[in-house]
Amino acid sequence: MSNVNHPKHYNSHPSGVEAIDLCEVLSFNLGNALKYVWRAGSKGNEYTEHEDLCKALWYARRELDRLGTKGGTLYTHPDSKVSMGAGVFSHRESEAFNKVLETRENRAVEVVAILRQGQDPQGTVWKLVKFLEIEIQKAESALPKESKQKSERS
Repeated sequence: MSNVNHPKHYNSHPSGVEAIDLCEVLSFNLGNALKYVWRAGSKGNEYTEHEDLCKALWYARRELDRLGTKGGTLYTHPDSKVSMGAGVFSHRESEAFNKVLETRENRAVEVVAILRQGQDPQGTVWKLVKFLEIEIQKAESALPKESKQKSERS
């Protein structure tokens, strides 16, 4: 497995699905948010986990801004005006989402579950933002004391 083409931190989900298979069907911002949630905690330390979750939140908030000013959908499929569960994706894409949901193993599953509810794009992204804010608080509580003090100053 190549660190460039198939890095372990994007390939280690218990479902066997690679992050890119899901990210490609989401908008740019949501694909990046999912990517950072997917890899959070898999690079070996609590600092990168916290940073990855903060990056995911940044992209989710950016998606809210995009939807607020331009409207649109959460997905790249041109006819995606309905949720992921309503058959707008290829069989392969739907199967990948379902495999991830079946595992119920980590944050990525929660993000996919939130995005599948996506009838109302802004409401869906608000749910994602709130979920990430809670996850960041949990990750911050796991940081060593000196790290918490640094993040409070920034």
